[in-house]
Amino acid sequence: MFKGQILVRQQVIAIETLADGARKRCEISLADALIPTAPQPRRAFQGWRYFEAKDAPPDLPAGEGAALPQELARQLREIGAW
Repeated sequence: MFKGQILVRQQVIAIETLADGARKRCEISLADALIPTAPQPRRAFQGWRYFEAKDAPPDLPAGEGAALPQELARQLREIGAW
């Protein structure tokens, strides 16, 4: 998430529960590859990373999104011009 926008996604490789005495925590392993997505405004909160497939922003085709600066693209989407 960058400036209130989801811009990329990463594949979750593994989720492991780690125990340290009475304390437990989860370790989430992510793939190195960042997959650009169509920017989607979202407020920061813990559950945004677990979208249902129908609610997730679509992946951008290879090479798309680099033509316009991200700030300009965001402003065009906000006014409905793109």
